Amino acid sequence: VVRERCVLSCRPEVVAGTHGRAFVLHLSTTAGTYVKELVHGDLGRTVPSICSLLGRGCWCLQLDVTCVDMPFDGTDDETHDGVPGNFVVDIDDDGGGGVGDDSDNDKA
Repeated sequence: VVRERCVLSCRPEVVAGTHGRAFVLHLSTTAGTYVKELVHGDLGRTVPSICSLLGRGCWCLQLDVTCVDMPFDGTDDETHDGVPGNFVVDIDDDGGGGVGDDSDNDKA
């Protein structure tokens, strides 16, 4: 089953103190976009994904929907279908660590 969804805008923001290994991604997407799958790629079933674009494993550590933009006049206008949100992505190769985790500070 192919479910086409659209990322309307994408703005990354590196999390301070993570040496570029974690970032907040501010997204605006069309309704029905599986944001967590957009990050990790769902074992290659979601293409493209943040994981495939960066060429390494990525995990969604937190997902916050900050706004749902819907028409209130009863119309079904696709242009009002965006769901902006923010999420934190961990780009450790091993899947461990995360924001605030010092377990990998001594790695070369």
